[in-house]
Amino acid sequence: MKKYLNIDEVSEYINKKKATIYQLTHMRKIPHIKSGGTLLFDPDDLDAWLETQKIKVSKHR
Repeated sequence: MKKYLNIDEVSEYINKKKATIYQLTHMRKIPHIKSGGTLLFDPDDLDAWLETQKIKVSKHR
């Protein structure tokens, strides 16, 4: 059975305040599941989402 993270665990996992995570879920900017009023997060989805948040650095010669 797959282990999902709750809001407290995600807060630690991505080093963001819970209020920020709630805001991101409300704006549908972070992958999540809402089950019976509880927010759940798939760690694999979070890792993929974090990869999309990287800022690309251009190399100047």
